Amino acid sequence: MRRALRGFVAAGALATLLLVVPARAQEPEGEAEAAEAVDPEEDRASAFRAVSGPEAEQVPGGTLLIAAYGVIWVLVLGWFWRLGRLQARTRDDLERLRASLDAERD
Repeated sequence: MRRALRGFVAAGALATLLLVVPARAQEPEGEAEAAEAVDPEEDRASAFRAVSGPEAEQVPGGTLLIAAYGVIWVLVLGWFWRLGRLQARTRDDLERLRASLDAERD
């Protein structure tokens, strides 16, 4: 059981890592330096600024959706695998008990 739990934790950590690395790679370089260079008076909401066009989405929605479905499927399949192992163990115990009872009756 602990081995399976460690496997689930490792799969979750790997999925998180695979999600974070591409999202970090899409951040524009030098954005932090540009934010520090902005004059506080120009940053106020009372100033009018012309819009240069629609803003592009910063987080890739398709990648996140596929990764989320992948994590869910891994968890569901792991849960079914665990249930199958528990059922096999219960079946083996039941057969062992039946054999023990049959041996005592004879």
